[in-house]
Amino acid sequence: MGEGAGLPRRRGCVCNRLPLPCVALAALLWHLSRRRCGPDPAAAWSAAGGWQADVLANSSYADRVGSATVVLYRRGQLHVRLAGWGNGPLVEGCLHDLEQDLARIPTVSLYVYLDMLAGRGSSPRAVAAALQFMGRVGHRVKRVAVVGPPPIIAFMRILRDICRQEGVEFFGRGAKAEAWLSEQLARSGAAGSRSWLR
Repeated sequence: MGEGAGLPRRRGCVCNRLPLPCVALAALLWHLSRRRCGPDPAAAWSAAGGWQADVLANSSYADRVGSATVVLYRRGQLHVRLAGWGNGPLVEGCLHDLEQDLARIPTVSLYVYLDMLAGRGSSPRAVAAALQFMGRVGHRVKRVAVVGPPPIIAFMRILRDICRQEGVEFFGRGAKAEAWLSEQLARSGAAGSRSWLR
């Protein structure tokens, strides 16, 4: 067979198409990379008004197997989205930056929305970093809504008990977690808004 035999022809020339599995793999990798870094969680809140003026930090971290997105508001709302596998260096970097941002609002209590629905697990080094972080700033955390699949929720219950952290609730869906946090904020008067999303 001659060169280009068996390949489709277009306008008299051979089309050098990639084999279908390569195209599918490239599309999947592109989709996963977009999903891993994902859209900014604060973008969903843009309709709520002046949220941008209230954002103290908006950071994203990613490596080959996991990602974290952190949005911290001046009034103490903290939205964390974790996806994939939590490697030690990624988690340590994220928590180091977050601790520096928290130092900018030292008297504000924290209300945390921890989205782990796309999480798959983490390394022992990442868990150790999280436990050390909670040892340093856990006293500022008033409420935490953890959203995730059952295996991650079970693991997070163990970590809650190790840290002896009060005010932590667990949810399988984000809407219920947001409603609970909004109610907690309204009761405390900690935020200028009655809603978690505003």
